[in-house]
Amino acid sequence: IFPQWMCQRGSGFRMNYFRCVLLYLMAIALIGGAIISGISDLSYVDGLFIAVSACTGTGLVTVEMNLLHIGSFVAISVLTYIGGTVFLLLPPMFYRRMVFAKLKPVLSEFVDSQTQSELPSVAALAAVLSKRRLLHRALGMMIIAVFFHLFLCTFVGTFIMYGFVRLYSHPTELVSRGFSQLWTAQFLSVSSFFNCGITLTSDSMMQYVDKPLVYLWSSALVAFGNTAAP
Repeated sequence: IFPQWMCQRGSGFRMNYFRCVLLYLMAIALIGGAIISGISDLSYVDGLFIAVSACTGTGLVTVEMNLLHIGSFVAISVLTYIGGTVFLLLPPMFYRRMVFAKLKPVLSEFVDSQTQSELPSVAALAAVLSKRRLLHRALGMMIIAVFFHLFLCTFVGTFIMYGFVRLYSHPTELVSRGFSQLWTAQFLSVSSFFNCGITLTSDSMMQYVDKPLVYLWSSALVAFGNTAAP
């Protein structure tokens, strides 16, 4: 995947998971910043700050929310999702399963061919292979659990939020800016679940101070995306 010089021991630079995540977050922040600033006619520095804030779950912004175009909120929602902690649980699990799937046939064939051998190294390799098979299955189950958790909280959670939002009058600010109740529910659910903290309204959640079911469900999503995550 990466240039050979990145993986050579003597090159002074070796690609690993943490560097991959760092480069990934830098890339989506740089691209997201350009999209946000271009759509909403902001300076690139402001757009970049908002993009970094969205994909890292910081929740800080340098402009009023009413200055952002709907397209910028779409970009923020996507950045919040693909930079979210729960979402980033998936790549390393997929990678480890992929690597083991490639090595498993070779290792299994070698161990099977050494069934008559009494070398300690062969027995140790067989034990490691058995443990890796268990880990491979466990990672598969964990991937399913994370996908299921993401689906329940961001998709089903959006429609639960939508039901609560419809119980109350839609904030005048959002009506004037063209945001539907469904779009409001979707953005608020994703922002809550990924602990982003960015809202469509200019005064954070103050518009919902008299709408307890909305911010109580938002609180639940915050927990599901943080301490209650898989």
